Amino acid sequence: MELKSVYSRLSSSERKILLVVTAFLVIILPYQFFYAMPAKKLGKIKQEADTTRAEIAAINAQVAALRSAVETRKIKPVRDLSVPRSEKLSLLLQEIGKEARVARVDFVSLQPEAIVDKGDFLELTIKMELKVRYRELYEFLDRLEATQQAVRVQELRYETTDALYPFGVAVLSAATYVRKQ
Repeated sequence: MELKSVYSRLSSSERKILLVVTAFLVIILPYQFFYAMPAKKLGKIKQEADTTRAEIAAINAQVAALRSAVETRKIKPVRDLSVPRSEKLSLLLQEIGKEARVARVDFVSLQPEAIVDKGDFLELTIKMELKVRYRELYEFLDRLEATQQAVRVQELRYETTDALYPFGVAVLSAATYVRKQ
């Protein structure tokens, strides 16, 4: 065979080099491809799993905190909602105006939209157009919710333009209830 003739022509130092290279190929390369690289990948996967477990634990802690916050909010005492007599409607509008001033909301317009007879009381729909920043709008709605008067926001639209920025125009339709005389 030709390989035997090539091997027999090599000097003893060349044969030793060939033996070392062959041993390297037979021992080191399979070790590298079948053990070392998968072990390195396994180490990375274990590290990612540990990181993911830590993230899941942190998220579970946040979920528990949010659940407890929701539970405390559910236990919040129920406020006594009142339905005023029609002569106290001006007081209601004054209260809405006061809450708007506290929340730094500017009224563009405030006008009654509709009055619907609901038996013992009237449903009064008020359309409010406000010049307001988004955060102050949230504060106003939050304060409006906390009033003694039952007010239900039916529609809310918020728009802004470059000319108005950082303010916007919020148009909301709110319903309140008034007892008949």
